[in-house]
Amino acid sequence: MEKELLENLNLLTKQQISLAIKNLKEIVHRYPQNAQAHICLGVAYLKNNQLNYAIAQLKKAINIAPTLADAHHILAVILAREKLYEEAIVEFTTAIELNPKEATYYYNLGKTLEKLSLEEDALYYYIKALNLNPSFVPVLTTLAIFYLKQGYIEEAIKQFEKAASLAPKDETIIFNLANLYGLTGNFNKTLEVASKLPDGKAKQEIISRLKLINEKQQDEEIN
Repeated sequence: MEKELLENLNLLTKQQISLAIKNLKEIVHRYPQNAQAHICLGVAYLKNNQLNYAIAQLKKAINIAPTLADAHHILAVILAREKLYEEAIVEFTTAIELNPKEATYYYNLGKTLEKLSLEEDALYYYIKALNLNPSFVPVLTTLAIFYLKQGYIEEAIKQFEKAASLAPKDETIIFNLANLYGLTGNFNKTLEVASKLPDGKAKQEIISRLKLINEKQQDEEIN
């Protein structure tokens, strides 16, 4: 049965979602007490944006096997998406208690807490996630944006720099880093980073902005 589950999860990656749901429903019918089968069907429903069905399957999985951390985590992600934040926090916390070494659990809990404007608590879990996985790029970019919202531009730059070193081809990270250098007045660094962007609208936007700033500074010097 494990092979069948993997085959159908592979169908999800190929966007053959309807077929995967059909197959997984048959597996669940044959093995109604198998928690992993319910989890896989829940994930398939999630991929198909059938969130209520996904929640029902994950709750069945948890009833069968309450110690499966992944089931609690996936359920929490869906509950957060449905803006049921308090319920999501309970499930995230349970997942962490069951598997305290999984960085993703802390990261998603942090994102949920930030949505509730609990910034200090969110920051605590972002840092926990990063301590567990220093190469976790989504945490680095989320931290950078978090610090930027708080007005800590230098800290935001540090996080984007780390993210850029790990994902040098990520245009969004490069674009944001170049813009932040521009905010600090470090235009040489802005151009250096922006040069890594492919030719296009984003790159041109940064270069045009720098030209305007440069022209304004020259006018101020003349006056």
